Amino acid sequence: MPVTLSPGAAPWLELLVDVVPMGRVWSLRNGSTSLGLLGGSGMGPWAIGMDFEISVGDAGDLERRVVTVTHASDDLMHFTPAWRGAEVLSGVPSGNVTSLPVRNATYEGDGNNTDTLVFEYTVLPGDRTGRLDYTSSKAFKMSPNSTLLRLAHHPSTIVNTTLVAPGDCSASKEFGCSLSSNDADDTAVEIEARSQVEFRPKVLRVTTTKPGDQSPYGAGEPIDVVVTFNVPVAVQSNGSAAPVLRLSPGGFAVYGYGSGTNNLTFWYVVGEGDSADVLESYARGYANGFDAFADHLSPLDIFFLGQGQGWIRRDSSRPLTPANLALPPPGSEGSLSALQPTAAERIRICTVSCAFVEVVVSTLPPGTNCGVGDELPIVVRFNRRVFVNTSEGLPFVQLRLGAPATDRVGAREVEEEDLSDVRRAYFVNGSGERGLLFVYVVQAGDPYTDPVQVHQRSADLSRTTTVQRNGASITTAGTGDDAVLTIRRISRQHALPALNLDMTTSHSSFGASAPFSPDPSRSLMQQGIIVDSDPPTVHTVEAVLAPWTKTYG
Repeated sequence: MPVTLSPGAAPWLELLVDVVPMGRVWSLRNGSTSLGLLGGSGMGPWAIGMDFEISVGDAGDLERRVVTVTHASDDLMHFTPAWRGAEVLSGVPSGNVTSLPVRNATYEGDGNNTDTLVFEYTVLPGDRTGRLDYTSSKAFKMSPNSTLLRLAHHPSTIVNTTLVAPGDCSASKEFGCSLSSNDADDTAVEIEARSQVEFRPKVLRVTTTKPGDQSPYGAGEPIDVVVTFNVPVAVQSNGSAAPVLRLSPGGFAVYGYGSGTNNLTFWYVVGEGDSADVLESYARGYANGFDAFADHLSPLDIFFLGQGQGWIRRDSSRPLTPANLALPPPGSEGSLSALQPTAAERIRICTVSCAFVEVVVSTLPPGTNCGVGDELPIVVRFNRRVFVNTSEGLPFVQLRLGAPATDRVGAREVEEEDLSDVRRAYFVNGSGERGLLFVYVVQAGDPYTDPVQVHQRSADLSRTTTVQRNGASITTAGTGDDAVLTIRRISRQHALPALNLDMTTSHSSFGASAPFSPDPSRSLMQQGIIVDSDPPTVHTVEAVLAPWTKTYG
């Protein structure tokens, strides 16, 4: 039947959990309001205002007091009232701080004037029980001078708040069962919160989809950084506050997606001036470059940048437990740099001293149809001169023939790469110049393609691909640094900005002039070059005469 609470009433339900040791006492004086705890206790600000029991002494002469915590950290606890009893001065742990068995589920205002009142219990670190239940049949408590009445036009009938005994069901079944009764197996609640240290989510590893063997990467390069926790976490960005990672090149990776899972993906775009020999979480010092006074922000932590308040917490129906946001130290297991143990595997960032690709085009006129045996010239144009050393191999650009590859922008899963329709345009000449010439000769059986485009590696979720070194080296003139070989994947709708390029050279003789100069504002895809290795051909020529046609000799 519906019930109604008097104005200001604050009922609660006493719940029973197991008593759990929260820490060993190694320092406690008579008359003190603080004690020292053995490290790793898991105590912290969450315990402020809660009651705990302090027990000191031998098993046969144990002194116990219940105190209220006023301040707590992992190794220190302040409380009230002052301790009066045996002391612990030797530094050898000889006492315990334990949780009390009673927790209060409070009424939050949901259900008044209905037949169901909803109470809410927040699981605290250290709470555990095999089958959650209330303390006794008198566990329903009311605040002083408050009432719970049967709902009526003029409520006057006091509600009997006696509950079914813990572990039992009502004899008539009409009043239901307790939380832990055998008949309530489908609703039995098990709690295993353990300590705060154990319960808080922690970072297991930091990874990226970017391959080190294709670096260095230059300005504008998108790089995904994935932070993996040991349990699912929830992310909340209130206002403009966003979780960010500070990285060794000097920029930030901003949270993208992953709330509700173990993996949070952060997006980093290489900025002008960014530079790093190894991509890693920031490890150059403790200062926060955006706030000189916020030196409490660890450079190896995830933190929030912007206005408002945000959080990363253990995922649940009501996330409350904050995640431990410390990242693995550089070089240690789980760190980004641990994935780059050799020079060839290092993910390098270079935006100042390295040449980079400006555009990839063909010297053929737009819409050119290439048949079997025709050369398909590809020019990779850099912002400055580069040198190519082919003594150990011949670099190439991968071209995608056939139907366009499925667009996987923002994909959450990496698809298995299909290379059956991928062809290689090998380097021909251009070392020492800004433009490198690559050529592919159309073969019989090549699938019909409109348009030809640079192949996008499926393993790279950030939508770029590269010139493949294939054992060769491509270095920047003047500095000797490896060139940035990234090629942006540009759609038909989004052209590169116009560039002041001299593209009048012929693919057959790279130093000679040709009648066509490709538009530098177009990407290869936008040029619409067609490959057709099996075009229609004339098979026979026949004269077809109608039956009534006369033949003249």
